[in-house]
Amino acid sequence: MSGLAGVGFFVVSHGCRVNQYEGDAIASELLSLGPDEAQRVEDAGVMVLVSCAVTAEAERKARQEVRRLRRRNPDALLVVCGCWVDRVSDEDLSSMGVDVGLVNGMKHLVPQLVERHVRGERLEPVYRERGSSWDSLSLLRPTRHTRAFIKVQDGCSRGCTYCIIPKLRGPSISRPFGDVLDEARRVLDSGALEVVLTGVHLGDYNWEGLDLADLVEALGKVAGLKRLRFGSIEPFSVGERLLRVLGDCGAFMRHLHIPLQSGDDSVLRRMGRGYRGDDYVALADRARSILGDDLHLSSDVMVGFPGEDDEAFEKTLTVLDRASVGRIHPFSYSPRPGTPAFNWERPAPDVVRARLNRLLELGASRLESFASRFVGRRVTVLVERVSEGLADGLTEGFVRVRFPYHGPLGVVVELTPTASMGGTLVVGEGAFVPSDDLLYPL
Repeated sequence: MSGLAGVGFFVVSHGCRVNQYEGDAIASELLSLGPDEAQRVEDAGVMVLVSCAVTAEAERKARQEVRRLRRRNPDALLVVCGCWVDRVSDEDLSSMGVDVGLVNGMKHLVPQLVERHVRGERLEPVYRERGSSWDSLSLLRPTRHTRAFIKVQDGCSRGCTYCIIPKLRGPSISRPFGDVLDEARRVLDSGALEVVLTGVHLGDYNWEGLDLADLVEALGKVAGLKRLRFGSIEPFSVGERLLRVLGDCGAFMRHLHIPLQSGDDSVLRRMGRGYRGDDYVALADRARSILGDDLHLSSDVMVGFPGEDDEAFEKTLTVLDRASVGRIHPFSYSPRPGTPAFNWERPAPDVVRARLNRLLELGASRLESFASRFVGRRVTVLVERVSEGLADGLTEGFVRVRFPYHGPLGVVVELTPTASMGGTLVVGEGAFVPSDDLLYPL
């Protein structure tokens, strides 16, 4: 039996879906070595934080989380890995109570470092030698009942003027094609019904000439895959061939998250994005012509980038409307040291807050409008949570549904929403009709 048996661990992941995957993978590898996953921080012998540093706020949250973990459990081994470690000195990590820090590309070392710690071996306080090959961290089994994130790509080689991620994660690198398929089979065999492909620059996937479209075609043939989704994919990566492959893949869910960032051409040029507002609208139209009118398009929108005046902001609102974006994730520009845009003059903070509030209001309205179109229509939902006779899950189009339910997790059900409340579909008593043909048990 492993020497780790009985050693509880607690993993926290901040930030993007790539970080979520990495946290899940670390947890799954630790589980394979014997320890249990602690339900409370206080019960853990090992605490792991997968950190984010995409914005100054993300860095603040990482520091806050480290202090929270250490305060709640002063004696456990505290391991912090990921983007924030690249931004912090060894001295700062030590002063905050971090026992081990690992930069990106080194996360696969976490399980063996935990083993060495349990054996009483001395560990280095920080591991900063990032390799150039694919990090071998893998998801041995899903840590959720319903879906599994699978990381297929890491890093970015584009260099948007506001983005620090290339400095933190390095150039674009793709996971071996066969490894992705093997992991998909493994998580599906373990009970997952839905796979979400993730990457820092997902559309840049290319392994020995095989691109993302080839990967989707291959995954569509894997037994047991009921649902396939993407995390986030850039507009310049969504071409005609990929759209047609997605349209032919029966498992692909009708939702795409394609960041816009801005709808103003001059701001997009300053960002180094490589497309115009009209290009984004044309892409949205083409995607719906292939994937159907019910395609749910969601997007990230940055507010307050240098050069964004009132006219530029209004153009962004216009593009969001023309592209029929259903879900908007707005955020304020965060100047990152070492990026070209760091010292550029920015709009006044009160102007940025006002624009952000307008986008939040628009986002709530657009999501409610999109969700409402499914009231009275049959939809399929993957059951993710059940509590006190109520369940919730996501439709094919990434709309959350709440409904009366007393069955198991991890099944796909068909139902008819009776109302939409704040962008969430709800089902009244009696509207849920189970069918053996529509249940895929774990």
